[in-house]
Amino acid sequence: MGISKFRFLPSEENFFELFDEIAEILVNAAVCLHDLIVNYQDIDTKTKALRKMEKQVDKITDDICQRIYISFVTPIDREDIHALAARMDDVLDYIEASADRMKLYGIDKPRKEAEELAQVLVESTKLIQAGIFALNNYRDIETVLNPCIEINKLENQADQIQRRALARLFKEEADPLEIAKWQEIFSRLETATDRCEDVANIFESIVVKNA
Repeated sequence: MGISKFRFLPSEENFFELFDEIAEILVNAAVCLHDLIVNYQDIDTKTKALRKMEKQVDKITDDICQRIYISFVTPIDREDIHALAARMDDVLDYIEASADRMKLYGIDKPRKEAEELAQVLVESTKLIQAGIFALNNYRDIETVLNPCIEINKLENQADQIQRRALARLFKEEADPLEIAKWQEIFSRLETATDRCEDVANIFESIVVKNA
């Protein structure tokens, strides 16, 4: 498959630029969440920054959806374009929600597994960014699939971290309210990694359909 045969989206529609914008914001949001957990101070400032990023991605996603319907021809399925935008938006939603719950619940000190899950999100979002770049600058299947493989590995790692986190939580925490708070926070963090894997699955589907 040559470069001329596989183009991510028509350059005149600027779809790639929009997806690239979302990918960059995802990385920034994951880094911000990790910083919030590692350096647990200025919580209001950091959660506001994440909320701003979430609104930015919502706006870009809406723009992509509008452009889908006014474009007469797209080189990949419209459903894939819509799904990719929606799933990337979901990643940001769960990143922002994780930070919001920590603030809302008045968490005194983050648990170490939250930091580990946030680090997984940093790595996963960087791989999503690499995947977007690979799709738009297609050379061979491996350039797109390699980030997907790594994202899948990271999602499995996140599952293991969550199980370990819950086991330690039930063993060490006696307060049912604290258990409930952290169960939800861990769930949102892990779900964010699930949505990263969804993005990787869409990458794979696009490659297969356009092979």
